[in-house]
Amino acid sequence: MRGRSGRAAGALAGLLVSALAMRAVIGGHGQFGQAARLLSHPLVGWIALALVCELLAYVAYATGQRRLLHAVGRPLSIRWLASLSVAAQSLSNFLPAGYVLANVLNFRELRRRELRSGETAWVLLMSSLLYVGALAVLAIAGSEIAGSRGGSAAADLRLAACAALGLALLCGIAALVLSRRGLLGRLVGRRGRDLGARLSGISLSRGRAAAAGGFFLAGWVADAACLAAAFYAVGGTPPWDVFLMAYCAAQLVAFLPITPGGLGLVEGSLALTLAAGGAAGRHVLAAVLLYRLISYWGTLPAGALGYLAVRRCGARLAEPLPEPVPLTLAGVAPAP
Repeated sequence: MRGRSGRAAGALAGLLVSALAMRAVIGGHGQFGQAARLLSHPLVGWIALALVCELLAYVAYATGQRRLLHAVGRPLSIRWLASLSVAAQSLSNFLPAGYVLANVLNFRELRRRELRSGETAWVLLMSSLLYVGALAVLAIAGSEIAGSRGGSAAADLRLAACAALGLALLCGIAALVLSRRGLLGRLVGRRGRDLGARLSGISLSRGRAAAAGGFFLAGWVADAACLAAAFYAVGGTPPWDVFLMAYCAAQLVAFLPITPGGLGLVEGSLALTLAAGGAAGRHVLAAVLLYRLISYWGTLPAGALGYLAVRRCGARLAEPLPEPVPLTLAGVAPAP
């Protein structure tokens, strides 16, 4: 009960932050009604483009993950991996403890595709590190583009992104060293020696790691393009000088375990930063709500379809193993 109360309080806090941010953007000039009218008559072509961009974000994520699976000699289809990532994102967004359940789903479904537990854990860990690292690189670029226009927010984002990138690089290097040199077994005993022996055969070249990271970066860019298309769908123009900074800051906020999928926090962060960048309040409100309708609420039906596609795959089931399921960040896909 305490856990449920905490999650409910977090969700209410996020919605309150979003409401306050929306109120600040509206400024008491009736712009919410204007935003509602813009949403009621959007440009269909731009909405179609936004949907395509969101689909490409999941395809790019799946392609990057497939590059990592090549390193363990277990290439899977991009369509299957994309379906799995949508299903996991839906769990993360809407269910209590969805973050944990998304990782359980990822782990178990990859195990059903005959990956060993050590290989599965390694793929999920490296996917997480490269995924977060790609967002950090994009955030640094966004803060540089914003420059003086971004003010202290750009400096804060740059600092947070550099810290996230440094932590991801440190963890990635440590994981590679431990797996290649068999040091994992010395740290965790007999079971670790067995796991270390399996992981020591994994070879992740710099080129393959860079390619996987590049696809994860492309996934973030595609999701940002969905937000840009949402602006044009409601007749607005994104404030390009702060656009990337606002997007990356909102995505970093979404990683905070306060509300599921950053509900309320992402909307509030985007609305405040984009409005401060000079965009009209009514266009900011309409574009942010349309973007979240596609990237957040749209994962509910899409996740159900993705799970059906994953389960209908005719792959042979691997034998169940007693190992506990490792928890990583990989259950969280694009925008977001």
